[in-house]
Amino acid sequence: MNVRWYIQGFIHSFIHRLKKSLTVAWILFSSSWLFALQQSDKIKVHSSPTKIIVYPDRALVERAVLVPLVKGFSTIEFVDLPSGIDPATVTISVDKSKTVQIYSVETARDYIEQENSPENKEVKNIEESLFSLKKEKQALDDRLKNLQKNKLLIESVNVKLSSDLNGQLKEYLIDPLKWQALIDFSYRSHEEADKKSREVKELLALKEKEIEKINGMLQNLKIKKDITYKTVASIEAAAPVDVKFLIQYITYNASWIAGYNFRTDDGSSIAMEYLGIVKQSSGESWKNVSMTLSTSRPAMGLKPGELKPLHVRPLIFREFKSKREAPASAASARSEKMALEKDLSDEYAVDLEEEAVRLPEPSVMESEVSAVSFVLSRPVEIPGNNTPVSVPVLNSTFKAIVAYHSVPQLSEGVFMSGKILNSLSYPVLPGEARLYIKDRYAGNTRLDAAAISEPFFIPLGVDESIKVTHKKIKEYREDTGLAERKERVTYHYQIEIENLKGAPVTLELKERIPVASDENIKIITKNISPENFTTNPSEPGILIWKIKLASHEKKNINIEYFMETPRGMQVEQFE
Repeated sequence: MNVRWYIQGFIHSFIHRLKKSLTVAWILFSSSWLFALQQSDKIKVHSSPTKIIVYPDRALVERAVLVPLVKGFSTIEFVDLPSGIDPATVTISVDKSKTVQIYSVETARDYIEQENSPENKEVKNIEESLFSLKKEKQALDDRLKNLQKNKLLIESVNVKLSSDLNGQLKEYLIDPLKWQALIDFSYRSHEEADKKSREVKELLALKEKEIEKINGMLQNLKIKKDITYKTVASIEAAAPVDVKFLIQYITYNASWIAGYNFRTDDGSSIAMEYLGIVKQSSGESWKNVSMTLSTSRPAMGLKPGELKPLHVRPLIFREFKSKREAPASAASARSEKMALEKDLSDEYAVDLEEEAVRLPEPSVMESEVSAVSFVLSRPVEIPGNNTPVSVPVLNSTFKAIVAYHSVPQLSEGVFMSGKILNSLSYPVLPGEARLYIKDRYAGNTRLDAAAISEPFFIPLGVDESIKVTHKKIKEYREDTGLAERKERVTYHYQIEIENLKGAPVTLELKERIPVASDENIKIITKNISPENFTTNPSEPGILIWKIKLASHEKKNINIEYFMETPRGMQVEQFE
């Protein structure tokens, strides 16, 4: 027993001494590591954007910079990161190097102003010019106010003199010379005041334009003077080495939308220039950067969310017949409200935890399984003042089927459209489109989205070689009925179509007749020719013809109907 007790005591003593030794060793190691970090070289690094992925509602910016490192610990400050970034998204990585270890990364605001930078000197010069312009504008404002006061003073003096002279006139004591002098004084004073006011207003308008121009220049240059961010990273290098660091972050002050230029001669072949319209106000300009435009929407998340049952329960209000029955204080009112809510919750119990809204899981930036990314072939430059910049994405040419449409009741013209099958390997996004016919600007239109292999339509404007006229032949009223008096109005319209082209065409033409929305109103057709029109149940009263016209052929469409109502009934038309 004594031997066993001795052995156990020895083991416990040994473990205790070992723990103390390990604790001391860890403290010494940590202290030496912290001391090494404190004694490490601080390197201040400037960088600029090199690669950017722009999404519809944000951008992922990457900066690259080469930093020479010594052996051991170093602290690197990546300064002049723009004010429009999300500091929580900043990451630092090492490109193609395994001899460097990154221990910590911290991003914070930085208010450093670079006094000697060329940008700041130019900013200060512009600010001085702006200050002088504002002083000149203020002086003009003061002068204009004084002129307006002088004009009011002149008017009040004229009123007083006119009153005095009118009194003299009544007493036959007026001096004609005084009257003429008053008229001359009033005319000259008003004319001079108006002339000076006009001159001052013209000068004010010029100063305001100059100030607006200077403000625009200042916005472009005033980048590094305001708040910026800096990221501090603790680095350890196993040996002296030149390391390429990549700094990435998200800015929400950037976006892009699709835009298009369409060019055609006759509509049968349409060239499409696919554009990306990019703008950003991240706090710096993007100069000579590689850019990718992505259709991915990270803000929408990866899941649609979970739809929970929607419960409905009665809302009960407690009414008080008199002031005595009302709660005596705000505290008693809250007690009444809590008691009422408890009664309701007991009767209509709902699990609040189950009813809590569950937000979609955070999105993954690299997850673009169903999205499309356009990698631009050339570096681009995007200013930091939110100015939209069109960047070319690609060019493509489509064969189009030209169709002709006319709605002569609204417009006596024949409009062309090109039907295009999306043969690209990606969808056509919605966006603004400009149309050029024979290199002449024809107008703007809104392009709808089209999936892969889905057709879309390009409006091509008016074809002047097909003439359409819409005219009223007759409209007359008559009384009908014996037992029950009715009023009947007969309408007869004629549409004339003429094809002046040297080739046959097929024209889709739409016309309409009224639809009765009351049982007392009767719409009865008498003659509609030709009769080969079609209708759509979802659009009652709309008549559609597919009319084939040979070269230089003319055709007419006749529409005759009458509307019958009780005599004296007033009707209105609405769409």
